[in-house]
Amino acid sequence: MQLTAMRFTDKGVRPSAADAGIGEYLVITSVVVSYQVKPEAMAEHVRLIEGVFEQLHAEGPVNVEYKVVRLADGVSFVHISSAETPDGSNPLPELSAFKAFGRDSGDRVATPPMPTAADIIGAYHPAGGLRPVDS
Repeated sequence: MQLTAMRFTDKGVRPSAADAGIGEYLVITSVVVSYQVKPEAMAEHVRLIEGVFEQLHAEGPVNVEYKVVRLADGVSFVHISSAETPDGSNPLPELSAFKAFGRDSGDRVATPPMPTAADIIGAYHPAGGLRPVDS
């Protein structure tokens, strides 16, 4: 999965919080990627996705939002990524864990990834983030 080649700029452009009033702007870019994974590759695929989130939590970048969901069929995945950078790039593909996730992804997927540009209409993020509900 190579998101480095996918640079979608949406209509969201806003001043940098640090430089508001000076004229520096951040470009908000968003992409949604969907695909299916081969059942026999599921455990490895999920492990690699979890590695991306471990690195994100450890490094705590403030300019990236990332979510991955597995659909009810058990093999379909949807990744939603947004970033706010001066040049519209997304720093996610530069993470070592994301590079590991993308390496050999062709061997794990049953359908090719379908990236689609997206415009964010709204978002809500609880202060502490979502927590799993105990069963």
